[in-house]
Amino acid sequence: MRFFTYIFCLSLISIPLNAQFKASVYTDMGESNVSEGFNMKASAIVGYKKDKFELTTAFQTDVVSNNTNILSGWNIKLSNDFELKSYNFNAQLFYLWAPYSDLVRETNFGILLSTKKGHYNLKIGTNFRTLGYTQKAISDFGLSSNTDVHDKFNLMYALSYDINNLKLPWNAGITATNFDQFKINQETNPYLNLHGYYDVNKPIRLFGEAWYETAGAFNLHVNYFGFFARTGIIYRFK
Repeated sequence: MRFFTYIFCLSLISIPLNAQFKASVYTDMGESNVSEGFNMKASAIVGYKKDKFELTTAFQTDVVSNNTNILSGWNIKLSNDFELKSYNFNAQLFYLWAPYSDLVRETNFGILLSTKKGHYNLKIGTNFRTLGYTQKAISDFGLSSNTDVHDKFNLMYALSYDINNLKLPWNAGITATNFDQFKINQETNPYLNLHGYYDVNKPIRLFGEAWYETAGAFNLHVNYFGFFARTGIIYRFK
């Protein structure tokens, strides 16, 4: 985690003046089988892009939740656009830190490869998850300091269909995926989300999403796990 923080800070120091900046804020409101009722989260994303490289970082805080941590999620991503046999691709390295409570936390790092063709957008990758107790839990309950559980080479996927191309000021679509900004599910627990955006003008974009989370989607009986709605705004600096 310290390594990724150092790279991000170093990159900010060396930002060229002609880099393209963007910032986004959004809120999630919904409930799940583990949220103990209604919950609301607020998130912020900042980043810049220079040529084919893009660096972003995001933060999440729980406004209404059974999670007592002020900061409930943080990630950093570095991506690069490239072309292979007339197809456009994007490769992304990421690191994710998410404390479920003051006793348990998760860290994740991995790689994603994405490509877009017509109305379809495909993302596929792998991640390496570590679940463990916090220092508070180890101290309070007298646990061994070696309490981490490692989960390697987990599959990540996302398949989207959008109505319009990127040149129009609005779009809408549907996505099936097993990951979100601050959470990566097991392969058998995907999300379904309806999403759309509208460009008010060149720098400002409004967006909204509705997410439905399942449990055991590849079983004979698919169980409901949770639902939340997301609304936000993106500002693209000139």
